[in-house]
Amino acid sequence: MDKTEKNEDFQDTIQSLLIEIDNIKDYLEEIYSYDGDVKKLFVNNENETYIERKVNELSDKVEVFNWWWKVIVRDVKEMKDILKPES
Repeated sequence: MDKTEKNEDFQDTIQSLLIEIDNIKDYLEEIYSYDGDVKKLFVNNENETYIERKVNELSDKVEVFNWWWKVIVRDVKEMKDILKPES
């Protein structure tokens, strides 16, 4: 893979990471701004409460974010090696 292709891959990874950050932010805002009856947050709905479901969904989003984070760390190391000046 040449430098241009690697740079495009890196940019794609950054874009994916930004999407996951937005997803996490949306879930946190939804939980934070819930303006209904607080009691409804903890009422069972199909074997789990609303808040449990949202927290579990958020946990899934964080796992995806962590995966993309590992990809970007790997890409940075690879880019560093590719761009390292020859001695």
